[in-house]
Amino acid sequence: MGVLNYVTFTNDSHITSYPSEPVLAFGAASLWYQLQSAALEKYLLPRFQEMLMQRLVDIGDTGEVVARIFLLLAMDATVMLSPKGPKVLKGNFVFSGQFCTVRQFLDELGEPHVLKNSNGVTATPEQKANHDTWMDVWNDWKVGFSQFEDLPEGPTEEMLWLLLGRRSAGVLRRNQRGADLVIPIFSGNDVSFTLVQVKNRVKDKEYPASATTDLLPGNVFKETNSLEKKLPRDMIRLYITLREEATAEEPARMYVMTTRRTSARVAARQGDTLQEKPTYALCLRSVCKPLPEAKAEVDADTEAASRPWSFLPSGLSHCLEQIANAAWWDMKERVLSDVKRRDGSDFGKLLEVLSKGDLVEALECSQPIMLRDGRHAP
Repeated sequence: MGVLNYVTFTNDSHITSYPSEPVLAFGAASLWYQLQSAALEKYLLPRFQEMLMQRLVDIGDTGEVVARIFLLLAMDATVMLSPKGPKVLKGNFVFSGQFCTVRQFLDELGEPHVLKNSNGVTATPEQKANHDTWMDVWNDWKVGFSQFEDLPEGPTEEMLWLLLGRRSAGVLRRNQRGADLVIPIFSGNDVSFTLVQVKNRVKDKEYPASATTDLLPGNVFKETNSLEKKLPRDMIRLYITLREEATAEEPARMYVMTTRRTSARVAARQGDTLQEKPTYALCLRSVCKPLPEAKAEVDADTEAASRPWSFLPSGLSHCLEQIANAAWWDMKERVLSDVKRRDGSDFGKLLEVLSKGDLVEALECSQPIMLRDGRHAP
């Protein structure tokens, strides 16, 4: 749904926004899950990429948008209880803003639980038991979102409740230090959140700090915000790197454990003793690195089960990879994107046009070469 926000006094340009609405989001999800073909990867995402490369939409960081799509798919898969719960035909499922437990959502993203410390050392049995205890806490917490909304300022407790009411998650200010996204969660009258850091790089040199300390509430919220005082054990930290290859040492799904000494003030308030409390961050890798195509004789369920995330088949992962790599600011990439669209259309086949190679050569001749001192080459 488009909203006309402003028209310039000369009437030659305007500002339009496209705020999302819960009912529309539920309707869209119900519609594309009813289609037999993969509507998202065949029609919606390719068209979205075309609009992106034509600079028709301003979405900010492409990596964050890819992560938002990934998280929405994970939320849908969790709500539909597939494949961990009763078999429900996706086309028959009714989206009505259902909540699920935070534990179910985390398991959809990060099961099986691989636990290591920040130095890459595998956790001991005792440490794994402590992690299991921490995970069990989230059985009593709920999460549910069908859209992401831009937040003009840092979220407050009141804003988190408003987001929950709209079944929304939040997009934090651009270029903000630490988290990029926030997902509200609740248990009874208590509200908390998941902070999400997104990296669209082949290698994150700041890891593990970008997954642990950068996602502490104190590094995201102002001191005047009550959420800044939230203990790391009482919230979720989620780190997503889209293009970094998963390895045996750093698998696609892994919890990173750090220890944080309880302050005297907090210990006194909780009636506890000074001790080191383990905290955790869920790290996801290779979200946009499609695995090799499954063999023809392998059925869809078997193929999905062999992948890190059952809700992200190879074709869809490839679409997300293309969006993550979309260099909309690069003229050459924009031209190549349009040529690809031209060559794949019936209309393009009827045209007498330059070949892809000739077009690229002509483009390079038309672009001035910038010298190191800022002058243009003759």
